[in-house]
Amino acid sequence: MIEQRINETFGDTDPSGFGTGWWSGVLSTFFGLLALGGVICFHFPQLLSSPEFRHYYPMPLMRVLLKGAIVTAMIFE
Repeated sequence: MIEQRINETFGDTDPSGFGTGWWSGVLSTFFGLLALGGVICFHFPQLLSSPEFRHYYPMPLMRVLLKGAIVTAMIFE
């Protein structure tokens, strides 16, 4: 069922089940894009975050989460 929907959506006939590497690629891409968004938010906080909420963000924790997203993307690669 899921494989049929994936084939219809993406137009490929390669297997996408567990153990084929497809899910690993999807998760790696997801965490990579998530990390890229985090890095952009760190570089441009004046554009991508609210000034009144910035003091509520625990920056050491945010940096650890960003590093975790980058490492997770690399692991799934």
